[in-house]
Amino acid sequence: MKKIVLSALAALTIGTLGASAGDVKFYTDDNGQVFTTAGEGRTEIKSKSTSVFAKASKLKFSGTHYLGYTHKSYKQKFGSTATTGDDSKHTEGNFELRRNYLQVKAYLLEDPKSYLRVTLDTVYSSAKDKIKDNQKKAIYQAIEKIAKGYKEVVPIKVRSIDVYKLIDEKERIMGYAFLVEGQGYQDKIKILGVINKSGTTLKGIEIIDSKETPGLGARIGEEFFTSQFKNLKVFPSIQLIQKEKVKNNQVKAITGATVSSTAVVNILNKGIKELREAGVFND
Repeated sequence: MKKIVLSALAALTIGTLGASAGDVKFYTDDNGQVFTTAGEGRTEIKSKSTSVFAKASKLKFSGTHYLGYTHKSYKQKFGSTATTGDDSKHTEGNFELRRNYLQVKAYLLEDPKSYLRVTLDTVYSSAKDKIKDNQKKAIYQAIEKIAKGYKEVVPIKVRSIDVYKLIDEKERIMGYAFLVEGQGYQDKIKILGVINKSGTTLKGIEIIDSKETPGLGARIGEEFFTSQFKNLKVFPSIQLIQKEKVKNNQVKAITGATVSSTAVVNILNKGIKELREAGVFND
């Protein structure tokens, strides 16, 4: 652990300053805290067993910035009863930065699959309500797309899961929609699923939010993958396979995106199990 922590510190420090590993010295105090500058009560680390290495090429930066555009007419801004004559001359439009997503990977070993990842996801307060409203809209659109024959949607909370009772014309529960999330390859994946009343068959799923790798993990939201969950048996659980499926509870993984495929299956299995244990399907 000491070796990994020192290596990570060296990688991040040298990648920022453009120095070489031989130019950096590390110091420690009585509390075990590590410093890059000498000071009172600090002792230089000279242990030969603690190797420190880093190269700027071992740091990889990536990120996404979300821009939005708002447009308001004079009447929208000051009220529908306001009059200006020519409204086209009294409009207001602005671009705004709504969200920043930054990721830094520090490759500490020669193995390209071994790295330290730091992510920073910031949302501007002015955009939070819009994001929440858009997500709510996406949820109800997904329910409408997957579920058939319901008259009313009744939202409830079951433990940590948002559940939506689907009520038919005779005021009976015909099934449930549920919103679950979990860790994917890059970040959290949020999924909307619709399941029958007894909790044995999925009617379908929609990916509500995902930051998986474009062209690979991001394909979990494409029809060829999500269509596998239509009328899929979920008892005892959903099974992910690499070959063509032969059972009615199996889903074929996306080639080159096994981690993301596995994440979707695990998130759904965990959520359905929690609903089952909470007695949702006993109504």
